[in-house]
Amino acid sequence: MKIIAYTVKGLEEVAKQEIQNLVREVNFVDLKPKRIVFETKYSKVLTDLKTVDDICLLLATGEISRVEDVLNIFRDINLKSAKEQIEQYRKVNNTFSVTFSLAKTKIKVEELQSSLSKVIGEDYNWEYTELDHSNFDIRVFIDNKELYVSVRLTEKPLFHRSYRTVSSKGGLRPSIANSMVKLATLGDKGIVVDNFCGSGTILAEAYLAGNDIFGGDIENMAVEATLQNLSNLGCKTESKIKRLDALKAPWKDKQFDFAVSNLPWDKQIEIKSVTDLYVGSLSEYARILKPDGRLCLLVSKPDLLIKHAKAFFPNKKIEKFQIGFLGQTPSIITII
Repeated sequence: MKIIAYTVKGLEEVAKQEIQNLVREVNFVDLKPKRIVFETKYSKVLTDLKTVDDICLLLATGEISRVEDVLNIFRDINLKSAKEQIEQYRKVNNTFSVTFSLAKTKIKVEELQSSLSKVIGEDYNWEYTELDHSNFDIRVFIDNKELYVSVRLTEKPLFHRSYRTVSSKGGLRPSIANSMVKLATLGDKGIVVDNFCGSGTILAEAYLAGNDIFGGDIENMAVEATLQNLSNLGCKTESKIKRLDALKAPWKDKQFDFAVSNLPWDKQIEIKSVTDLYVGSLSEYARILKPDGRLCLLVSKPDLLIKHAKAFFPNKKIEKFQIGFLGQTPSIITII
């Protein structure tokens, strides 16, 4: 069957590598910003993907420019057959919803939503639920004139994590956090530190990947959120998660194998000087990382960070991965 994986823009290659590692027989058909199309046999391991935002059964693709073009493509789709395939993964009833992702198109979501809900409801005698996307959820993805119609395999998007019961300002999407852990560890296991832990998403993803974890944050509420989320995983780390100043952390020299952090962007969390933040963070990570340690940071000013990273890590390879997230274009920097 044909599957489409929806990703954070800029992390398609990371997700593709995870798919290759997880799925035994896979044939990649298309890889473009925010989506990967591939063919594989039925396999529940698809729902175990961690770097993917959503995983769906692909029903149709086509070139469109108006609402009627979309409706014509839907008229050729057998949604009952698709529902039977989805039921191999989970139970669904006779209600449906539609999730829209539209970019670079003149088509209006409101018009498309009204037309599709009416056509599908009448043709299949199913009930449309506008706000509940946990049932038979049809995804309509339009990028310019390219249309992808798919149905979610899981009840909730893959980026949803049950351990995240508490969040903090500037919280990171788990699929991005998991991608960063993979970029830093390259599949190895060791001791991971995050001195900007926020609500602990990076540490949770590192723990789930089999790593020992340490970290902290300057905000008490962030430390409490991290401890709660980690405890939801059964992870007892009270002595390893501390309130700390990331520029003067309480860790020993050369203690860690990997450092993975989402540094403040000066958006939701105000910072006085980006330069001081970057220099201080790099200096501290250079101190507490082992000589062969690896670093992965998400930042809003990548060129500035790279400039200073070259001074603290002169013999390491530095790479930049720009991503698109919540209307922003930060970059992941790996120092390996």
